[in-house]
Amino acid sequence: MTNGAPDPGPTLGAVRAAGVALEDAIRLAGQRQDRISADITAARAVLQEAAQAEVGLGTAAPEQLPERAAAAIEKSAAALKASCDLLGVSGLESKAGSLVDEWKECRATIDRCDKILVDLRKTGFGLVTAIVGAAAFVFKDASDFGPKSSLLVMLVLLILTLYLIDLAHQTWLGTAVKRAVVLEAQLNFELTGNIGKDFAAARAVLLGFILYFILLAATSAIFWFSVPAAEVPLSGHHITVYSAFAVGLASMIVGLSVSLNRCKILLALPALVVISIVLGVYYH
Repeated sequence: MTNGAPDPGPTLGAVRAAGVALEDAIRLAGQRQDRISADITAARAVLQEAAQAEVGLGTAAPEQLPERAAAAIEKSAAALKASCDLLGVSGLESKAGSLVDEWKECRATIDRCDKILVDLRKTGFGLVTAIVGAAAFVFKDASDFGPKSSLLVMLVLLILTLYLIDLAHQTWLGTAVKRAVVLEAQLNFELTGNIGKDFAAARAVLLGFILYFILLAATSAIFWFSVPAAEVPLSGHHITVYSAFAVGLASMIVGLSVSLNRCKILLALPALVVISIVLGVYYH
């Protein structure tokens, strides 16, 4: 080797390591292929026996029916077991375990939605509370209600947006719970069903509505008390607060009614919205 020439040792080592890895992969793949071939051969034998049992049961005399039926059931069980084993070896999903897998996915979805709802409510309530607190400090000496009304509208929209997102996750959660209950009835599980007996999904949706209603009412009350004391309760500024609260509440009721499939409640909402608009225009 001449001075300054690169050392081929590391490259040769890498090439040898790659070759060894490929040889191991080929050997393992060959073993897997041999196993799959053996399982296919065994499955074909079981299939042939099941077909023979079917033919025998179909042509059996009345006195042979009990014996032939028992043999057919035994061969059917062997065929199902062979199909599960073959699907497992080939890397395909076995339908025999799909109900359990779907139930596990339902439980995982329920857990994710629960965590999202908790995080959404903590973050949303904290954000609205912080904005209201900051507004009360900034506008404590302000006599102009214009900026306050704009901030109130923004907060009502924020509360409404948070509630609709919350309601969407509640709906997805309820769908996952219903599917889990159906699967548990087939699998003889009881976890989701027992939880549903103690606390139904509809009660959880109503609880979410109550929480956001309290947040909306508290926010509107703070801005209502920020109106100058000299104004009457039906002054233009008070009506602005009433209107913002009524629109927010009506929108929440619409979302709740659609979620619970109780759309008859919506018949009373147009009157509430029209009254709020008329009062707002009249007193302004």
